Amino acid sequence: MMGVMWRRRFHSRYPARKVLWAVLVGVWANTAPAQDADLDGIDDRLDNCRLTANTDQTDADGDGWGNRCDADLSNDGTVNFADLAILRDRFFTADPVADLNVDGIVDNLDLALMRESFFSAPGPAGFSVWLSAGGGSWTDPTNWLPAVVPPAGSFVRIESPGDAVVLDDPSAFAVAGIETARLFRIVDGQLAVTGDVSGGGAVDLAGGELTVQGTLSVANLDLGAGTLAEA
Repeated sequence: MMGVMWRRRFHSRYPARKVLWAVLVGVWANTAPAQDADLDGIDDRLDNCRLTANTDQTDADGDGWGNRCDADLSNDGTVNFADLAILRDRFFTADPVADLNVDGIVDNLDLALMRESFFSAPGPAGFSVWLSAGGGSWTDPTNWLPAVVPPAGSFVRIESPGDAVVLDDPSAFAVAGIETARLFRIVDGQLAVTGDVSGGGAVDLAGGELTVQGTLSVANLDLGAGTLAEA
């Protein structure tokens, strides 16, 4: 393991034992203990319906949410009467998107699932995957799959090298973990991570505050004017 020099601006409240410097990249799902909130046998970090059991993981429209927790057929961000109209139009067909329970037919069982999630957002998925080939803003939903800013409980995966992912919003955010293969820069705001921050990328705390309850294991850490805090 290659060591690096501690920066003097390192926040004194953060215990040194929690910070591990590594130059290797592991497969995150194999290095952290599995979690399975819906008990469907799918690790939360890979589950496209984190709170709704769906062993098949079918995602017919490819939006990052599994059919079982995605009655938002109009893709407007909320399950509502527009989705009900679409479902009715596809009743007694084998439409793969409206077939929420993936039994091969759109029927009253799918209607019941839609009613359970009425006026709610689809999901949640257990992951947020960075889509942009270049860099960009953490708070731009179009950069993510699913197309929402990573919600609390989401495991963030920035899998491919590239330009920096930047958090520059003064708000507070929380996620379950981050695996990054590129530079992740915090300029403003607060980000709380209840699990690990890992990968072969780097973290640049140019500003704001990062709280990590698990292990911090990245190729490089630059604290700049930011704060690394203990939960």
